[in-house]
Amino acid sequence: MARAYIYVEDPETGEVFTLGRLSIEGERGEFVYDPDYVASRKWIPDPIRYPLRPQPFTGITTNRGVPGFINDAMPDGWGERVLRDLHRKDLGPVDYLLRSPNNDRAGNLMAGATRHPSPGIGQEALPTLKGLAAFIDATEAIFDNQLDEEAIRTLQLRKQRSSLGGARPKRTLQDGGVLVLAIMQACWTALSWSWPLRLSVSTA
Repeated sequence: MARAYIYVEDPETGEVFTLGRLSIEGERGEFVYDPDYVASRKWIPDPIRYPLRPQPFTGITTNRGVPGFINDAMPDGWGERVLRDLHRKDLGPVDYLLRSPNNDRAGNLMAGATRHPSPGIGQEALPTLKGLAAFIDATEAIFDNQLDEEAIRTLQLRKQRSSLGGARPKRTLQDGGVLVLAIMQACWTALSWSWPLRLSVSTA
C-alpha cells in the first residue's frame, strides 16, 4: 500500500502542521486526519466532504483514490509527463505526490514520506526569470525525446513543472517577489503538437 503524509500551512500563522495520511491500494484510497491535528481543531480544507474526525475516510475512488482537496495539489498533466519521462515508467498517484516539489503546489498543502514535516519544507526559492532558458530547453528535450542522464541532471527536470492545471508546459518563476507563470504556446497540426519558443506570461 502506497502512502504519503499531507502537511498544511496554516493560512493565518504560516506554520506547517501534519494534516493527515493518505494511503492508496489499487485505485481505492483512505485518508485519516493526524490525531494531533484532530485535537487542535484547526482549519481544514474540505469541511463538507471531509469533516474533522478521528475515524478514517475509506473506499475513496475519485481521482484514483485521492480526495479532491489533495488532488488540487497534485502535478497537472504537464507535471505528470515530466515525472514519467524523468523516471521512465508509469507512476501511481502517491508517487506523483511525493516526487513533486513542495514549493510550487496549488493551495497550502504539501506532502512527504514522514509523519512530521521537515524543517523549512516548501520554502525553497523559485527561480527568477533567468530560469526561463532552462525551462525552454527542458520542454524541447522532452518533446524531441532527447532526454539522457546528463540532460536530466543539467536541466533540473524535476523542477520544470507546476500544479496549476492543464497539459501545456508551464513553470512558475518570480521576478522581484512577483510570481510569474510562463506557459508554452501550442501549435496544433494534424500529426502532433509542436511547441515554438513563444510564451504566454501571467503575473500574480
